[in-house]
Amino acid sequence: MKPKLLLIDNPVSGMTLGRLTVEEMSRILSVQYRVFVSITNAKDEAEATARSFGGDFNIVAVCGGDGTLNEVLRGIMDIDQAHRPALGIIPAGTSNLFADVIGIPQGIEPALEAICYGDLHGMDVAMMGDIPFVTAISFGCFTDTTYATPQTLKNVFGYTAYVIGAVKSLAELRSYRMKVTIGNEECLDDVFLLGAVTNVNSVGNIIKLDTGVVDYSDGLFEVVFVRKPENMTEFTSILSQIVTGKFDNELIRFAQTDRLSIKIDEKIAWTVDGEYIGDFGDLDITMKHDALKVFVPSESMLDRFSKGMLANATSVGTDVRN
Repeated sequence: MKPKLLLIDNPVSGMTLGRLTVEEMSRILSVQYRVFVSITNAKDEAEATARSFGGDFNIVAVCGGDGTLNEVLRGIMDIDQAHRPALGIIPAGTSNLFADVIGIPQGIEPALEAICYGDLHGMDVAMMGDIPFVTAISFGCFTDTTYATPQTLKNVFGYTAYVIGAVKSLAELRSYRMKVTIGNEECLDDVFLLGAVTNVNSVGNIIKLDTGVVDYSDGLFEVVFVRKPENMTEFTSILSQIVTGKFDNELIRFAQTDRLSIKIDEKIAWTVDGEYIGDFGDLDITMKHDALKVFVPSESMLDRFSKGMLANATSVGTDVRN
């Protein structure tokens, strides 16, 4: 009997032009799976669906952007690991960072092929308290860009909209006094302009990390904290370092760890996977290594994708789920 797959589709995610209908996606996936569909109609509905029904399925596939992915992730991570379904990602949002990290190019068809005939790979999930994330959490200057920029502007202008939002935030610089403990040893007690904890190489399309450093399955997340500049020279230096990605100096601290503790005397706004999640004070951030399995393209698929080639997802392939 075919494995059961729950397809959770966000029909208003960023990429609507040219995307397949849910019926077309179901038809392709049904070659390998018994497909059940849930179409979201409101915020947090994807989370509730994944939490309530995900444990009854072998695979939960999510069609949407990073925000929809994070909703589904919150639901799945509440399921006991012994019954936690594998995850399939169909990138259809304005921001699809994690899909890019695991090698799925823009477009619905490559993702469906990966879910039908790809490989299952271990996937780390970081926890901000009890809130899971797989791309990034952040606070401060620039990092509110992804949720502060209107959705219509994102859909029309994409990356340019993020840059516009970032430039606008320059006039409203805020800083925060906090104590940051990295792992069990290093403690930073300072005033910070921004901070980010990430498992991908981009935060809000502003902070960029070397792709050779970031690994979504190594049990570590990457940490970037930017100290408040004392003068315009330091501020200019910070901007230059953010643009070039040259971190870890007296102004910007970069580290890799599986634990982070933040102590602060106020509540500040955070984004999780590019979406505003709320205001928080003290935080403990931890990494759950190999917390679930995700479908990724096989080596042969990656080779074809790099050449702009796509196989017929309904063709005969190797079924990796038993």
